[in-house]
Order: sequence, then C-alpha cells, then structure tokens
Amino acid sequence: MTGYEAAHQAARTPPDDFGESGSSTQRLGPHPPRMEPHTGGFPAQVPPQSPALGPAPAFQAHRPSPTSSFPVTPPGPAPASSPTGSFPSGSALGPQPPAPRRSLLPAVTLFLVVLLTAAVAVQALMLMDTRDKYDKLRRDTAAERTAAQEEAKGLEARTKELERQAGNTLDAAAVAGNVLPSVFRVQSKTGTGTGFAFANATPEGGTYVITNYHVVDQNWESGQKQVDLEQKNRRFKGTIVKVDEKADLAMIQTTEAFTRLAAAPEPAKPGQPVVVVGSPLGLEDSVTSGVISAQRTINGVTVLQFDAPVNPGNSGGPIVNAQGQLVGVVNAKLVNAEGISLGIPVAVVCQSLGIC
Repeated sequence: MTGYEAAHQAARTPPDDFGESGSSTQRLGPHPPRMEPHTGGFPAQVPPQSPALGPAPAFQAHRPSPTSSFPVTPPGPAPASSPTGSFPSGSALGPQPPAPRRSLLPAVTLFLVVLLTAAVAVQALMLMDTRDKYDKLRRDTAAERTAAQEEAKGLEARTKELERQAGNTLDAAAVAGNVLPSVFRVQSKTGTGTGFAFANATPEGGTYVITNYHVVDQNWESGQKQVDLEQKNRRFKGTIVKVDEKADLAMIQTTEAFTRLAAAPEPAKPGQPVVVVGSPLGLEDSVTSGVISAQRTINGVTVLQFDAPVNPGNSGGPIVNAQGQLVGVVNAKLVNAEGISLGIPVAVVCQSLGIC
C-alpha cells in the first residue's frame, strides 16, 4: 500500500478515541475537506496529504471537476518509473564524466611478444637453412678435394709412366758420353779386351775394374797378375785380385780413382734398349746399341741375349740401359750368326765377385 492510500484510508476511518492518551494509532494531519460538487471555475488544489509523498504529480492540478457527490477515489499506485523519493541533488544531474578508457598496454605487449616470437622463429629457420647450406658446401668441397686428390694421383702415375717411357727411349750418344770415362782397354798376354770401373772403391781409395776371365786367363794361370789399363792414350797398372772361371769373370784392382758405373736396380727385360761400349778388334771407344732379346741358361749359367753387334775385343765390355746403369757384361757371340750376342747379368757379377 502506498503512502497516499494509507493516508486516505486513515481519513475515512476515524479513531475510536481521539482524546485518550496512549492510543496506539499515530495522529495524522488535518482531515482533507470533502470534495463538494460545483460547476463553476477550477477546483481548489488539494494540499499534500503526507510529507513523505512529496508534491503530487502535475497531472492533478489540471484534473476536471467531479460530477458526482461521491468521494473521489484516489488514483492507484504511481508507475514504477515515477519518482517516489526526493529529487537527486544538482551534482547528480550534472554532466557525467566519461567512462574510463581501457588500457592498450596488454594488447601492445601481446603484439610485441607475438612479433618477437615470429622474428625468433624466422631467424631460427634462416640459421637452419644457412647451416644446411654450409654442410652441403662442406660435403661438396670434401668430395671435390677427394676427386682432385685422386686426379692428382692419376696424373702423378701417368707422369711417372711417361718419365719411365722417356727414360727407356734410348739416346745412345748421350749414354755413351756418360759411360766412356769408366771404360778401359785391357792389354794382357791373351790379347786385347775391354774392362770398366764398377761398384765400390777399394779400401785404399782405388778402383775395381771388371772384365772377362778369358781376357786375362793366361796372366792368372801363369801367376803374372799384372795387366795394363789404357784410356785415351793413358796407361795404368792393374792387378788381378779375383776370378770366377765358371762365370767368366775377373776383377782387377788399380790405385787410381775413376768414375764407377752403378748397377741397375732391376733385371733387364726383353725389349729393353741397351748400349754396348768397348774396343772391338782393338778399336777403342766403340759404341753399338740394340735391345735385350731374352734371358737364357747355357751350361748352367744364366746369360742375357741381345742383338747389339759385338766382335772380338768387346769381351768384358759393359752393357748399360738408357740411364747408363750396368745390366750385364759382354762375353760371347754365336759364330756365323748375326744379331745373337751374349752377356752376363749384373746380378751374377755382384754375386760372383761380391762387390755390389
């Protein structure tokens, strides 16, 4: 029940005893005058019934005059939207401050975090890509280096083969020029043969000269071991110190120091070019050339067969390869046959005389 309805109900129902004290009913304000019907002018305004209700709504000042003597029923409860209390103060009705704006810091922070994460991810991908490229480049470089090394090895092998082939290409004049200072004409009781300085020097600093046994056999058997060594109109004394009749080898020692030939590191092979230097028929410093035809065993002795022409006086002369190294010693030829000459391999010389 609204305050207006309570006041109106109290006016219609008077208390039982207005004058008695101790009444439980609170005294209300003056009873409102009865609304008398009239037809002229605007009715007087009804004073407010209760201070709690405040001023009456504006529509009551223009209410039409009643046409009946019945009491006027007060209006029902005010709409919910109607004010029921005092008006707000002037500050409440003034302009309201703008609503606080939401801070952009969280959004900016999130954006920066996302941006930084994306940048780190991009950098990581770029780093991985760079590392992959580096690994690939390193593998390619290693493969190229290996290929280059293999190619270099192949080139080196081919170069050595070409050098070997070039070395085997015989330049007889050059070889003879290197060998002749080591070659002598040997004069003995038997006749004239050929000898050459070889191997190590003697303990006294002299030279060992190698020839065939059959060139000095009469001197050895007679006990006259002195022979003459001739070279370029010069004559030197030599002494026979060791012989091997079966191998047809003899070793002469001289006190003079001469240029010595060296032994070839490998045995002679068929087809290998050779040079023969000697004094055929006493003709000093004669040079012939040919190739090794074969290696044979005759009467239990290993011999070289070659096709370089030889004659009496070549016996004991050196057979050298294209590098001027000793591969054998001339000792015979087949009579009534051309191109078949025989020599003693250098290995037999070293083993028989023990000087290599």
